[in-house]
Amino acid sequence: MMRGRVEGTKDRHCVIVLSVRKQADLTIVTVAPITHSEPVYREFALEIPIPVKRRLNPDDKRSWIILNDFNQFIWPGHDLRPIGQANDGFVYGGLPANLYRRLRDQVLTLLRAGKVDITHRQP
Repeated sequence: MMRGRVEGTKDRHCVIVLSVRKQADLTIVTVAPITHSEPVYREFALEIPIPVKRRLNPDDKRSWIILNDFNQFIWPGHDLRPIGQANDGFVYGGLPANLYRRLRDQVLTLLRAGKVDITHRQP
């Protein structure tokens, strides 16, 4: 992995895993990438059920949230790309509570095992 990159190599959808408000005008988010590529190691990924995928994005391809490779940045960050041509914001919607709990639990297990990489992005 290349460290110290300012920009990612491509635009991709992400899931906000954690959001922490540091001050009234400063929020730090930790995001996990979403990929269409089937993961080699299932312990590091969580598949998004197709009904959830359809609600968040019209794409019907199978997708996985990568659970061990995060980016962390000040929200909103310069890496964000607006949704649609009308610049309708950055959020497609939330995950159902049961899916988020599964994501959270798997991430916490990986964190405790020291198997998570977090890249801190700077503006």
